[in-house]
Amino acid sequence: MRKKGAINLEIIIAATIFIFSVALIIYYINFSMKSEIQDPFLDILESGIRKEAEINFNTILLHLADNSACFNVSLHSDITQDQENLLILEDKELVAFNLDNGLLLINNTDTSKDNHTYYIYEFPKNITNNIRFEAELCNSLIKGADYNYSISYQDKIFTNKTLSDLKSNYTINYNGLKSDFGIDNRDFEIIIKNETKQLFNMTRKKPAQPREVRAKELPIKIIYENGNIMDALMNMRIW
Repeated sequence: MRKKGAINLEIIIAATIFIFSVALIIYYINFSMKSEIQDPFLDILESGIRKEAEINFNTILLHLADNSACFNVSLHSDITQDQENLLILEDKELVAFNLDNGLLLINNTDTSKDNHTYYIYEFPKNITNNIRFEAELCNSLIKGADYNYSISYQDKIFTNKTLSDLKSNYTINYNGLKSDFGIDNRDFEIIIKNETKQLFNMTRKKPAQPREVRAKELPIKIIYENGNIMDALMNMRIW
């Protein structure tokens, strides 16, 4: 009898462990599925924000081996002659440049370096306080062996001005903005911050009646009028 009772107890314990394990697995599956549920209006909101404040731009890298005070190279075929829409940076600092009859003139501010990598950005419109320098054709044309361009590739970026306009629109034309985004029956807020501070705060008072708030955070880049490009996080909430 004792042996039979011990076997029954073992069966009960094994069955209990099995049932508990199955219940635990089901719980975690449901929790995982629930956590992955995304409010489709969040995607609509993100799409609306990007359409409102994000712009396309082209990037070309120029690698150059020379320490002259001024560089003079042939203009890349994908770069237009509209220099107001161009921006050139080296080591994240704005570089003075000019265009002249298919040539790109760059002012070299660090003649101690023999090798330079310039990031050439072309935007659909003038978004920065570009630095220009007036100079005659500097030196002779640098030979092809001394420089090379990368291929042109396209990316997207937010600008300080378009985000400032978005914040203004959020403040004075909130319902109109909701309509433009296609979320008339929802409310939303946007907070953009970097590692140290909030950059843009577009928030509203939430209703007293509890409502489920869905949130989404994504990394973005912002370019400022001085040419500085900053990494940031954009947090969107909708209810």
